[in-house]
Amino acid sequence: QEVFSPETNRGLRYVFTYNNQKLGDTQTIYMYDPAKSDDWYVTEKGEYEYDTKGNMTKETRYIWNGTDWTPNDMTNAAWDDQKRMILNETYI
Repeated sequence: QEVFSPETNRGLRYVFTYNNQKLGDTQTIYMYDPAKSDDWYVTEKGEYEYDTKGNMTKETRYIWNGTDWTPNDMTNAAWDDQKRMILNETYI
């Protein structure tokens, strides 16, 4: 998926991968800004984990520092049998 603004000549590209349950397990975000690069460049990504019922139990987000992925924040979640979230902890 891409979002591009002709007015500013900048854009974002979202690239997703999916697991066997067809749930998103990664999202990588690229930016296009000709003031910084002639091509799309990676800026951040998210990694996702799920329980056997398809509820997201962990989200870890990273920022690209030019060399490595640096953890930015992480969220843990838990769900009851009625699919209600009973835990939402975010660590920065």
